[in-house]
Amino acid sequence: MARGFGLSARVSVVLGIVVMIAAGVGFFILATLLNPPTYAVVVAVRDIPAGSVISADAIGIDDQRISPQVANVLVLESDKSKIIGGVVIQNIYAFQPLPRAAVLAANNPAAKNRLSLFLTDPGLVAMTIPASRETAPGQIAVGDWLDINFSVGSATFLAGSLSAAPTPFPFQPLPNVFVTQPALSLPLTPTSTAEPRLTLPVSKVIVHAARVLSVVFDEVPNPAYAGPTSSERATIQGRMIALVVAVPVEAQEVVQFGAVNGALRVSILSPGKDWSTEAPRKPTLGMTWDDLVALIRMDRERVLATQFPNPNDVNNATLVGPGASAIEATRNTIRLNQQRTLNAPKATETAVGTPGATATLTPTLTATATRRP
Repeated sequence: MARGFGLSARVSVVLGIVVMIAAGVGFFILATLLNPPTYAVVVAVRDIPAGSVISADAIGIDDQRISPQVANVLVLESDKSKIIGGVVIQNIYAFQPLPRAAVLAANNPAAKNRLSLFLTDPGLVAMTIPASRETAPGQIAVGDWLDINFSVGSATFLAGSLSAAPTPFPFQPLPNVFVTQPALSLPLTPTSTAEPRLTLPVSKVIVHAARVLSVVFDEVPNPAYAGPTSSERATIQGRMIALVVAVPVEAQEVVQFGAVNGALRVSILSPGKDWSTEAPRKPTLGMTWDDLVALIRMDRERVLATQFPNPNDVNNATLVGPGASAIEATRNTIRLNQQRTLNAPKATETAVGTPGATATLTPTLTATATRRP
């Protein structure tokens, strides 16, 4: 009996301890709900209309007892310096806490959840462009600055030559096709003139100094994932598939055109310069097939004019590799000049003496007769 009574007493003690612990936890949770922690929250000290710039004297700090979930969506004292100079995108009334999502500022922590909060410049828009290891460096990060290049190859539906001249009279209405007057009264048709053309392929920088807002990666299955009870994620980050960049409003059409009809490639700019003050786009010459041909010709002429071997050693030059045809052409020119020199009329010098004067040599041409067929 004593042994049985002792076991029952132990069970009772254990149950009592469990009940006390459960009661303590419940009391703590209830106390937290009824008396939440205090957070230093940024509040407006006066009405701030939408579109207004946030100044230091327009906001203050107020200690408020709020739940952590509410605190996460408000601007706290630690973020105050990040929003000064930003713009509110909705009306904020006096003594109202500032929601993070209502502030347009470059350093706003809420921008990671709302992309438009990155666009502090109203002249910029966010666009997604395709990217891969072949078209963009793999170490691109948010905040990088880059140039966007558009290329069209000769194997596309645009293959051929493109006109570089503007369309003549693009907004002129078509002439009336119903002839009710004599032929002389019809509108005159502009005479077509030859215009320069660009030969594909073509490559062009279309956006200069665009900022990276986000890097998009593919999601692939995680081989370490063992089911719902696994501590691993079901998917892991895969390869880079796109970039979200801020481009000028007026450039969005050409970026979209490039993404659909050609290939877009990016080049990262040095972070040692403040590209935010740079012009949105600098004029560039672009590159076409004709430009490549002209560049090869110019470089060949420059090299052959200064570095070609002595004409006497022209036959000893080895024609191997790039530029062989240019060297051969130069060889032929040298041989032709040598042949012309050998076949040129010979000049003989005859001394003409004058008493008391120094003799002067006068060249006399002696032509070699050749029989004409």
